[in-house]
Amino acid sequence: MPPRRGTTTIANASLCAAMPPATEGAGAQEIVTAYVERWLAERDARELSSVRDDRGRLSVHVLPLLGPKPIAAVSRSDIEDLVEALDLKVRDGDIAWLTAGHIWRTVSKLFSDAQSAKVRALRVREDNPCSGVRGPDRGVTKAKAYLYPSEFITLASCDAVPLAWRRLVALAVYLYVRTGELEALRWEDVDIERGIVHIHRAIDRSRGRVKATKSSSARRFAVEPAILPLLRAMRAESPDAVKLIAKMPDIPKLAKTLRRFLQAVGVDRAELFADDATRKHMTFHDLRATGITWMAVRGDDPLKIKSRAGHASFSTTEGYIRAAEQVRDGFGTVFPPLPPALLGQADRLDEATTSIEPTPVEPEPPRPSPSDASPPDSPTPSSPELAATPLAVLRPSPPAAPEPARAPAANRPGIVRESSGQRFAGPNPQGFRAPPARIGRATFGLGMWIT
Repeated sequence: MPPRRGTTTIANASLCAAMPPATEGAGAQEIVTAYVERWLAERDARELSSVRDDRGRLSVHVLPLLGPKPIAAVSRSDIEDLVEALDLKVRDGDIAWLTAGHIWRTVSKLFSDAQSAKVRALRVREDNPCSGVRGPDRGVTKAKAYLYPSEFITLASCDAVPLAWRRLVALAVYLYVRTGELEALRWEDVDIERGIVHIHRAIDRSRGRVKATKSSSARRFAVEPAILPLLRAMRAESPDAVKLIAKMPDIPKLAKTLRRFLQAVGVDRAELFADDATRKHMTFHDLRATGITWMAVRGDDPLKIKSRAGHASFSTTEGYIRAAEQVRDGFGTVFPPLPPALLGQADRLDEATTSIEPTPVEPEPPRPSPSDASPPDSPTPSSPELAATPLAVLRPSPPAAPEPARAPAANRPGIVRESSGQRFAGPNPQGFRAPPARIGRATFGLGMWIT
């Protein structure tokens, strides 16, 4: 087990910071590179989650300019040179303006601690050269991506998407928690009888351990009534489970798989997939933004939204409220009842996301001619008519009365689901099966054709 905060960990932090400053040579002043190592070591001992990112930013963008200089001799002019270099990288497209902002905040904190750190061994300057220096230029703030209720229902209702994945999406939206908080959520934190959830920890993926929430404050709130049936079903299936999500896939896989599923079921709104100067594509974290946006659209009290979302600053909550005010009309009914299919038995999530790449299939034997395969009362459309038909998407036909007898599937245009033989809407202009995408135990045709 990791050492408890306030005992061994803090003692290690003091030891790291109390080490004598590393020097370039006997009698020389401590250089920036050496001070950065001591500074990061002290932060790492306090288990700050940003240490890995801070190390990378400093190594790539700061130390090449300031590393050889004595830490006590870095001047305001040196800092201004660094800011100009960051602005140039943004203009050249090497980094995003948000990245430049992160670098600037790290540098500002570094030199603030060099002047007035709480740990006295880190104080090596009488002033802060960053004081009064304007940071890198800000760029365009990209619009947040979120799902409309109808889009969420489309994804949640498609039985070709693994049930474990649809449940994961529903939990992320209806509990509006961060990914690390959802991964750390235990059944002991969920009071199903009273409809209360307690969010008080998260998973630090860089360290592989549990940590406090991002805002370092716990929150307890009443869950959305529509999510309670799913929570009851999941608990009934696994009464001895400790965590709601036994194993969460990697963050990059979460985002890519989510977008892949959205496209597959026909949720293809451009804003969800565009990644340019003014828009960012949908990520798994945006499912949390979806839930918070829905609360704002519903007109919930702003302070309640802030508390449930765990925002440290009300300005963050205001951003969601302003966006919701512009789209409330015609948005749809938020937090709709979940599809009954979500209450069935689910496979393991990690088994359902082992691969998202299409798997090639062997060529099929030659097909009979249309005149031999089609019944007389259902003529086969001509090639121009087929070519003008929209591309098929993974959208199962709604349940209906028994269909009349039809020709074998191999002789009909369309897409067949590999796992169950269920037919999906949409003709196939080439007359071949779409390559199936295997996602754990689920196998289905994406219906995306390349000519």
